[in-house]
Amino acid sequence: MLFCMQQTLAGRSQESSGVRLLLLFRTSANRCLILKEAMRIDWSDERLIAGLKCYDAGEYFEAHEHWELVWLELDEPEKTFMQALIQVAAAFEHWRRGEPEGTRSLLKRVVARLEKYPAEFAGVDVEALRRSTGEWLEGLPEVKELAVPKIQGAGIG
Repeated sequence: MLFCMQQTLAGRSQESSGVRLLLLFRTSANRCLILKEAMRIDWSDERLIAGLKCYDAGEYFEAHEHWELVWLELDEPEKTFMQALIQVAAAFEHWRRGEPEGTRSLLKRVVARLEKYPAEFAGVDVEALRRSTGEWLEGLPEVKELAVPKIQGAGIG
């Protein structure tokens, strides 16, 4: 068998758990076998919507819980990206509980993870998220005038 793994958009299908891409393996007889399916981040997924509503309402722990269900199904690079969003929610749960060091620690990890991604990824305005999390890091522990970073973008809404 020849080693020829590829992602194909032609095999894409909409499901309640998100958009899935088929990862294919091409044989020496030029046949394609489905090796596995890779889930993509789809903001129409009910779990992501519920998490975003919780996040926007300041219910950070609940947002984290909803998003973690999706994170468990993802492959790279979406998995690490979703982990960064989960860590944003966890950071602000620490802030809500009066734990600025926990907030700082998680936001440092978020900034490091988001550095790998372009200005827009998976429908999220990554650049704006990077900027706002960076402002929080610079301002900790006194950031009363800063709004919690928004998770927003063309793919969300």
